[in-house]
Amino acid sequence: MHFFQGSAGKKMILDILLFGMYVGFPLIWSGMMTWVGIKVGVALSDMMSSNAHPAKNNTGMSPEGVINKVNIFK
Repeated sequence: MHFFQGSAGKKMILDILLFGMYVGFPLIWSGMMTWVGIKVGVALSDMMSSNAHPAKNNTGMSPEGVINKVNIFK
């Protein structure tokens, strides 16, 4: 009888881990992708709004300005 009690505990722990992997990991992944999407959107929005000013070259920005605007990890 003792053998079955230990097995039930292991099965419960495995079920909890599997539930965490099937539910928790996708939630974490979705949150990370949302964060990245927002940061990229803000960076592109800032870049587009700064291009409305008089152009320094054909793109509307100096190369240094583009590099500074693309840096999303501020």
